Amino acid sequence: MKTKTFKSIADVPMFMTVMDVADLLGISRASAYELVKEKGFPKLSVVHGRIIVPRDRFFEWLTAERQAESLSECKNMTAITKEKRALRKCTTF
Repeated sequence: MKTKTFKSIADVPMFMTVMDVADLLGISRASAYELVKEKGFPKLSVVHGRIIVPRDRFFEWLTAERQAESLSECKNMTAITKEKRALRKCTTF
């Protein structure tokens, strides 16, 4: 199946299919369907179970996911730093 290439956000259709999402993210069709099933993913179900994804809501969701991931990484780094400090205190005589 041919994949679509979007050069800018303006090239992305206002309402995307699950395959458009897959092409945009570079993931498989099956992975895209799993993604749209996740709680909080911005999708609309229309006639006969067809799923469409509003472009603007998708990019808002993607931005929020990236920010959450960055925050999580910061928290993990802080926890690792605290563990290293605690280890230094334990090994310092």
